Amino acid sequence: MTTDPLLTRLQIRTPALVGLGRRRRLPLHHVDVGYLVHCYLGELFRDIRVAPFHVTGFGGRRTDVLAYTDTPADGLRDTADAFAAPELHAGCVWDALAQKAVPALRFQGRRIGFTVRVCPVVRTMR
Repeated sequence: MTTDPLLTRLQIRTPALVGLGRRRRLPLHHVDVGYLVHCYLGELFRDIRVAPFHVTGFGGRRTDVLAYTDTPADGLRDTADAFAAPELHAGCVWDALAQKAVPALRFQGRRIGFTVRVCPVVRTMR
């Protein structure tokens, strides 16, 4: 384990995500892609926490995922090799897995840019 979180980039073959959704009987035309990726990573890596925060490319052949974890790539691969269902294991593009440590940076006095995805909710009294 490392002390700094690891920014992890991986690719998942989109048909593997769709297949997982079907096996779970999720309504694919309404399911949130982020939720589907969360389920996929949970089944692929079991008890290892891999927290996805940015998902792109779902409409194409591969879905790109950025996530944070404390587990190095070798540990992720070893866990998937040992425990993941074959169709989930085959759905991950292992050659595309990349990581870098993200040290706890101090941002005071720095300009930073970021993207925010929100889901506004309106609640009414009934």
